[in-house]
Amino acid sequence: MPIHGLWMARAPALAAAALLAGCMTPLEDAREEAVRQREDVLLLQEDIRRLSGRIEGLEMETARLRADLDGLQRRQDADRASTGRGLQAQVEALQQRLQQLDAARQKDREQLLDSLSRKMADILQRSVPAGNAAGRSGARSGSGYEHTVKSGETLSAIAQAYGVRMSAILEANRMSDPDQLRVGQVLFIPEAKP
Repeated sequence: MPIHGLWMARAPALAAAALLAGCMTPLEDAREEAVRQREDVLLLQEDIRRLSGRIEGLEMETARLRADLDGLQRRQDADRASTGRGLQAQVEALQQRLQQLDAARQKDREQLLDSLSRKMADILQRSVPAGNAAGRSGARSGSGYEHTVKSGETLSAIAQAYGVRMSAILEANRMSDPDQLRVGQVLFIPEAKP
């Protein structure tokens, strides 16, 4: 018999054997399905436990990060307050130093004005011989003198040079402010009362 014929003769038997080898009873199918489902359930439970552990770890990490953030916020607030206090102290120190400098400058100014007034009075006294009323820019009817204001002169220096009070000069010239002197202004200086 040729090979082709042999094959054809045995094909139904081989097919039946293959069918029988691959065929399972419905009970075996149900058991195998139950085993697969149990394995799937166990795998799912393991996945759930693993995911639950990850979630718990993430929740702990989130809580730690929140605590760190709160700590950083408190530290930043404290730093801001500390920096603000430090800056405030620096500003106050600078203001105090400015006040000291202003006071020193005012004192220096007053000393300088007093010194200049004394020097001007001294110069005026030296330039006018004592008892010579005509030398004091011209006498006025024996009751006072005329004085032409020069650059740098102050009313206090002029009053001192003539030996009279500033208020008497202000009153005689109808002035209210001693700082209103102008270069070239002619002042009437009343005679000093003995």
